[in-house]
Amino acid sequence: MNHGIISGDIIASTSLGMEEKELLMQEIQKLLKELDKKFGVFGRIVKGDQVECYIPDARQSLRIALILKCLVKSKTPGPYVLVPGKPNRSTANKYFRIHGIRVAIAIGQMDKVDRAKGILDGEAIYLAGRAIDEQHTANKDRIVIKSTMIFISPVEKWQGEFEVLVSLIDILISKCTARQSEILVERLKGNTEEAIAKKLKVSQSAINQNSNAAGWPGIEKAINRFETIIHA
Repeated sequence: MNHGIISGDIIASTSLGMEEKELLMQEIQKLLKELDKKFGVFGRIVKGDQVECYIPDARQSLRIALILKCLVKSKTPGPYVLVPGKPNRSTANKYFRIHGIRVAIAIGQMDKVDRAKGILDGEAIYLAGRAIDEQHTANKDRIVIKSTMIFISPVEKWQGEFEVLVSLIDILISKCTARQSEILVERLKGNTEEAIAKKLKVSQSAINQNSNAAGWPGIEKAINRFETIIHA
């Protein structure tokens, strides 16, 4: 039986102030609780700024990954104040603002899932964790962003179809503003334009315009395709 695993790594988290980072982690923790209630996701923060999610219904994996990514981008703070002698922190903050979080989506087997004991063991979590480790930029003087959304599966036909699709979505999301990302989070949860407009206290036309500018019509089709093809 196939399961979904998401491993996430906040990009350039050291460019955030302590208060900013703490607030961001609180928002992620709040989101993980909501995802558990809505999708049955078992999510946790590990190593301070990394996220792991187990998705029992593998079809929901892409949607969950995008919700997480857009949530982080929607909470992007203002530019980091340049610290004398540490010019890279300004550059790092730029990468955080563009990409927010790097996520690896793995679809595969899981040998053991014990939520009570916090045990996740199996092929899928190994694949996701290894993909994130290979892209990790922490403690590096020079940050090189290769990709911030990665799809991995031992099922060859899935890998061939979704590796490129996920990369293209990654490019779309990287161009989104914090406001557009906030709207995408709501759309990914299945909320209507009317409901989102009411929640964010803006007009429905503003929601529609921002959704289109963020590439929502294409993203929605990609998610529908993913959820149609992927199975347990």
